[in-house]
Amino acid sequence: MVALVGIDGVNFPPGANQVEVDACTTGCASGTFINGTPTTSTGPGLPVGVAPGDVQGLRFTFTSSSGGYVLTPGSNFPTGAPCPSASVCFSVAPLVTLRSDPSSLVPPDLSNTASAAGESQLQPPGATFPFGDSTAPLSVVHGTTTLGVGKTTSTSLAGPGEPIPFDLTVTNRGTGAVPDLVISDPVPAGLVFDQSFAGTDNLPFTITSAVPDGTPPLPAPVFTARRDPLDPSRITSLQWSFPGFAVLPGS
Repeated sequence: MVALVGIDGVNFPPGANQVEVDACTTGCASGTFINGTPTTSTGPGLPVGVAPGDVQGLRFTFTSSSGGYVLTPGSNFPTGAPCPSASVCFSVAPLVTLRSDPSSLVPPDLSNTASAAGESQLQPPGATFPFGDSTAPLSVVHGTTTLGVGKTTSTSLAGPGEPIPFDLTVTNRGTGAVPDLVISDPVPAGLVFDQSFAGTDNLPFTITSAVPDGTPPLPAPVFTARRDPLDPSRITSLQWSFPGFAVLPGS
């Protein structure tokens, strides 16, 4: 129901000076984790070849380079970034639909439980004892929508018949999704829309987009060139619409 954005950082428990990050991408059953490599970095990455959006579970193993799992009682968690008051910090983003059923939206309340266990030389090899669970439920609430729109051109002076390219940028700067986005841009008097330009999919424009990790890509827009009812040969405005699609914050 959420997608991993990235590992923010770790703090080594007393007695440990390295961590191994393992990840699972297929249900996280026993034996399905992809093992990482122990590192002394406080900013460890994912195992080689694993993308954040594919991760369904993480396992962090703290050890000592002197051998074994020599952890001692104590508390040494820094209060500042990137991992305040914790051993492990990572960021996730809610998905729009369930992984198990892409046709269903995620529920408004998501459970979130982390478990920890330790190994001891007093136990048989491979046996663990639990440290207990920590819960932090995540609630998806209605946000606000704020659109940022910018229009620029690199041409400061153009003669008759010279093309003037424009860049139109629209960004969802709010905290809520924008459903069924419609972008409309007028063609100023004195300018003529150049329909001969071959851009994306041979349409008379080029479109690029960026969306948060783990969310659906922006679909191709429905493009409409609106004409002057009194002079159908003149295009007065351009319109791009995205029916049935929610533009998420940060897109």
